[in-house]
Amino acid sequence: MQSYKEEILMGLLLNIKYKIFLLSIFFLFTNVIKADDAIDNISKHIAKEIFKKMKKMDNQTKIAVAFFQDYSNNDTINSLLGIEITKSVVEQLKIEIEKSNTDIKILFNDKLDNILYDKMQELFFTPTDKNQTQYWKTFLDNQTPDYYLSANYQILDKTIKFRNIKLMQDIYVGNKEITFEQIELPLSDEDIKLLNDYNKNVINLSDIYISLINWESDNIFFATNVINEKKEKIETEILYIGDKYKIELNLTENLYVYCFYYERTIENKKIYVIYPFRNNQDNLLKTGTNFIPQGFYFQPSLPANNQIHIKILVSKEKIPINIVTEITESGGAAPILTEDECKTFLGELNRKKISILGTKDFTFFVKEK
Repeated sequence: MQSYKEEILMGLLLNIKYKIFLLSIFFLFTNVIKADDAIDNISKHIAKEIFKKMKKMDNQTKIAVAFFQDYSNNDTINSLLGIEITKSVVEQLKIEIEKSNTDIKILFNDKLDNILYDKMQELFFTPTDKNQTQYWKTFLDNQTPDYYLSANYQILDKTIKFRNIKLMQDIYVGNKEITFEQIELPLSDEDIKLLNDYNKNVINLSDIYISLINWESDNIFFATNVINEKKEKIETEILYIGDKYKIELNLTENLYVYCFYYERTIENKKIYVIYPFRNNQDNLLKTGTNFIPQGFYFQPSLPANNQIHIKILVSKEKIPINIVTEITESGGAAPILTEDECKTFLGELNRKKISILGTKDFTFFVKEK
């Protein structure tokens, strides 16, 4: 049996290793985001070319934008790059529409935080039957498009090429298709490297992990924000390299708190446990304002890439959880939820009444200032 001093020493050691782990997982997140300027420039050009034909459409035409796809990967959305190019093109099209004083409406779901890539893949295909049309309608908050905009991109040695750009009418509106010439844009060697890094394959998590990520409850037991060192709420989807952050929880009653972290392209396909970070840790937080990680901040740092996600789950009753601690190459302790333990945790979770549970999800990019 450990002495009292040994227990204190072990607790300090775990706390230090946990701090190293928190820093290390946020180190992963983005030097790739330097590609923002290249993406913006590409999107401005593509949007201008598309709008030349779009502005000839009738006012109040509604155009749904599908995610642009990598031409080299069998029409499968496989990276953040296609999604970021699409989002940027959408913003540029809205700017062109506003400048032209036309009344064309762009339909695009900007709330991507909780949509996993394997689900996103379904959203590329322009509908060919009633069920697929209904899928789009639901995705776009019950708005029925007149046209669907889609395209492929391909990164070459010195350029990025856009192929198969088209505006296709909804099958219940007509069968008109507006096509565009291929667009090829020159890029610097640095931009080519950044975009290729950003275009790495997304590795989907296992079904059991996805079940936990998708688990939701709308009960309002708490409010939560990510805040910086000045206690300012982070209003955007961006965290900055070198800045310090905490998760702020405002609880309406005493609640057990569970906080998980995952990253869309993490190679080892794991879910990490931010809180509690060791077994038998008391994770009952009191009514009012609480902060996690307790006692310190997390701080994104280089090297970094891709997107990070944080899932918070609260419960009025304790849910048994078994955390496995892995020692990282840097010597830190990485608390993870293995697939087997995730399955067990979900079993315990599903035995609880939905009325005692609540969830919240965050998604962030990490950027350099």
